[in-house]
Amino acid sequence: MIVPRENVVMYRPEINKNLLKDDKGYTYLCFSEEPYPRLTVEKNKKKAGTYLGPYMSGYVAREAAKALSKIARAVAGFSSK
Repeated sequence: MIVPRENVVMYRPEINKNLLKDDKGYTYLCFSEEPYPRLTVEKNKKKAGTYLGPYMSGYVAREAAKALSKIARAVAGFSSK
């Protein structure tokens, strides 16, 4: 027997508490707190640093990290390969 979602929400049976949650999160860009900051793509905000985001798509976050990395190299005077 299939119980409608409204009944599950209204009565909140003990067995179905995690049914309405998922383990998905947003993607962030993280600048680490080091003498030479490192740019990483993170799925959660557990590390110390400065965060940019949230990004809905991991692909967009990775492309933004690549673009920021190229800009930082150009400003610092390093050649990009």
